[in-house]
Parts: sequence; C-alpha cells; structure tokens
Amino acid sequence: ASLVQKAIMAMLRLCQRLLPYKTDISEPLMRGIQLVSLVDEQVASDMASTIAAEVLNLLKGAAPYIQHQPVWVSICGLLKIIQYDPASFPVCVETVGWVVREALTPLNFAIVLPTVVDLMERAVPDARRGEGRTGYPQHVPDLLGLLLSSEEWLELWWLGMARSPRASEPQWVSFKHDAWYQVVSMLCRVINNANLEVRSAAVGFLQRSVVAAEKLAIGVEQVQQSLLMLVLPMTHDLV
Repeated sequence: ASLVQKAIMAMLRLCQRLLPYKTDISEPLMRGIQLVSLVDEQVASDMASTIAAEVLNLLKGAAPYIQHQPVWVSICGLLKIIQYDPASFPVCVETVGWVVREALTPLNFAIVLPTVVDLMERAVPDARRGEGRTGYPQHVPDLLGLLLSSEEWLELWWLGMARSPRASEPQWVSFKHDAWYQVVSMLCRVINNANLEVRSAAVGFLQRSVVAAEKLAIGVEQVQQSLLMLVLPMTHDLV
C-alpha cells in the first residue's frame, strides 16, 4: 500500500510539473492519470486528503493541457471517491469550482456538471433515505453558484460561437443541444433535493434554462423532448 501511495503521488506531481512544458509526452502522462483513477477504493480513501490536494494543484497548473475526455472522466471519478472523506470534501468543492470558473470547455462540460450535482447531493443529506449524517450546509451556496455558473458558461460559449463560421458545424450544434439538455436534466435532479433552499434555487435556474433555449437556438423538438422526458416526470415525482 505504501508503494502504491508513493506511485500515485509521484504520477500526479509529474503531470502537474510536466504537462505545461512537455506537450510531446502528454499521451503517457494522460495514461498515467487514468491509471491513478483505477486504484483500489480503499487506497484512494486512505489517501483522500493527499489526492484531493494534488488534483487541485494539477488542475490549477495544467487544466488547459488536459485535452483527452477520458482523463477528465478519471479525474472526476477520483473526486467522486474522495468526496466521502470529510476533510477532503471542501477541497473537492474548491477543485470543481476552479474548473467551472476557469477551465470549463466543450470537452469537459458533460463530465464536470454531474460532478457538481454529486457534490451537492453529498452536501445535503436526505432524511427521506435515512441519511443521518450532518452534511456540509456551509458549501451549499457555493455549489448552487457553480450550477448557475455552468449554465451561464453555456450561454456565453454559444454567444461567442454564434459569431463564428464554425457555428453551423454538426459537432458544435450537437454539443449545444446535448449540453442544454444535460443542464435541464441535472437541474431536474437537483429539484428533488431534500433541502428547500436548494430546490427553490434549482427551480429558478430551470426557468432560466428554459428561457435561454431561445438564445441558444434550441429546436422545438429538443425543448419538447426535455419537457416530456425530464420536466414532467420531475413534476410528477414532486407531487
């Protein structure tokens, strides 16, 4: 276990130091990050605070150089494991918050947004499911802010993209529709939260997203699909 812990530390620090300067070896470094995410959950839990600090430093120093979607999946997967450690939870929130504010891209949007929601659900214990833990109420406002910031990022991204000749390219049109649908999906999930403050804020964000569909030029079919597949079932669950 000691050797594994040292190897994890070494890999994360190597990536942090080399990615910004050694683009020619980015592929093996990316594979190294993915291997870190495959460690035994018990090992990850034992070194949660160390991993949390190293991942935060890695992203602050090298997030723009992480151009492989599976690596973002691995990083967010690590955060999902170590968030259960009380001392690491605030660092996980800080890490995801930094990504949302400074490093959100079409490459990682669909991975980071559910991570925000995972953290929100961890921050607010659900008594309806028999969860008797305290939770992290002090982080709820920050996490709500990250939900709103993610939604705003999508609008601003499209505002910039719409002026580009590439706006009509299928990959960007597809991303725009998928990302908007995911925002609505995640907000419907948050509206089921046990916390009244969280539910109320999420309803407001959902209203904003529906209005933003016009700005984003979301097609009528996509809006109808979100209504039938997401909003109506969510309303039924609340009743």
